[in-house]
Amino acid sequence: TLIDDSVVCSNAPLNFSISPGPQYVSYKWNSGEKTASKRITKDGRYIVNVETSLGCIFADTVDILSQDPPNISIEDTLICPETSGLFRIENPNLTYLWSTGELSQQINVSTPGNYSVIVSDGKCKNYDTAFLGIVDIGRFGLPADTAFCAAVLKVLNPGSQFKTYKWSTGEKSQIITATEPGLYSVILTSMEGCVFSDSIAIARNPLPNVGLGPDTMVCQAINPILDAGPGLAYQWQDGSTERTLTAFETGVYHVVVMDKNGCFNSDTIEITKNPDAYPSELYMPNAFTPNGDGLNELYPDNQFIDIGVFYNLKIFNRWGEKIIDMDSPESNWNGKYKNQIQEEGVYIYLVSWIGCDNKRREKKGNLTLLK
Repeated sequence: TLIDDSVVCSNAPLNFSISPGPQYVSYKWNSGEKTASKRITKDGRYIVNVETSLGCIFADTVDILSQDPPNISIEDTLICPETSGLFRIENPNLTYLWSTGELSQQINVSTPGNYSVIVSDGKCKNYDTAFLGIVDIGRFGLPADTAFCAAVLKVLNPGSQFKTYKWSTGEKSQIITATEPGLYSVILTSMEGCVFSDSIAIARNPLPNVGLGPDTMVCQAINPILDAGPGLAYQWQDGSTERTLTAFETGVYHVVVMDKNGCFNSDTIEITKNPDAYPSELYMPNAFTPNGDGLNELYPDNQFIDIGVFYNLKIFNRWGEKIIDMDSPESNWNGKYKNQIQEEGVYIYLVSWIGCDNKRREKKGNLTLLK
C-alpha cells in the first residue's frame, strides 16, 4: 500500500520516496520505472503495478497535490524620528508569528532593524522580512537662548536640509535675522515629509546705570567721591577697579562698568578745583535772639558751603565752661545747654575750618545772647 494522497506546499522542497513494499517480485510504475520505490520530486498521480511470487497482480494509486502557501508581503518602511512604523499582513484568517514574538496580524515598531513574520493557513507556511529605517536628518536646530546688552542682531539658521521653513515671524526662508527681543520658533519639513520644530528666546538686558553726574566745579579743599553705581566690575581711567574713586585733582574722570549679565556702560565727568569757587572766610554774627519769635534764633546760622571739609565750633560761657562743641557746619546753637535756655550775656566762640582754598583758618570772638 502506498501512502495516502498528500498535499505538499509549492514553496517547500519536494523530495521523498514511496513504495508498495519489498515483498513483491516485480514493479511497474506509470512513469516507466521498475524499481521497488519511486522518488517523488513533483506533484502528480503515481500508479504502480506489482506481482507476487504466486503470480498475482495488484495496483495502487497516490495523488500528490501541490498547494501555494499564503500570499504575504511586508515592505521596507522609512519613518520619521520619534514615530512608529506599521507592518501588517493583509491576509486574514492566518496564524502569525513575528520576530518580536507578537502573534497579531500587525505590529507597531519604532526601533530600526529587520523584522520578519511567519504565517500559516494550517497546511502551508510562508515567510517575509522587511527593514524599518528612521529618516536621518543630521544635525539641525537653533542655538541656545541668548541675550544682548544693546541692539539685538542674531542670524538664525536651523539647517539647509529641509524642504520648507515656517517661522513665527511669518518668513519662509531658511535664514532669518532677529533684530528685536522675543521668542522665535520655526517649523521644519524634511524632504521625506517629517516635521520638526525648534525655538530660541532672545532677551535684551538693560545696560548698567552709570551716573557720575554733570561736570562740576568744587573748592580746592573738596575731594569729591565719585560713585559708579551698582555693578560687577569697574575700570577707571587711572586703572582703579573699585566702585568709588576720590577725585583729588582737577581733571577728566572716566569709568566703565560691567554688570552680572556682562553688559557694559560708561560715564565721564570733569572735575574742576577752584580755590575761589566760594568765599573761604566765615562770617560770625556778634549776637542772636533765641526767644521763639522765629527770627535770628540760631547761632551762627551760616551757609557754610561745601559740606565735608574740616569744621569745628566751640562756645564757652563767661566762666570758661565749654557748652557747645560741633563738628558739622550744618549744626547751630539754639541758646540751650543741658536743655536749659542760657542767660543773656556775652559768650566766647572759637571756630576752626578749612576754606575753599584748602587753607586752615581759625577765628575767635564774642557773641551776645539776647532775649
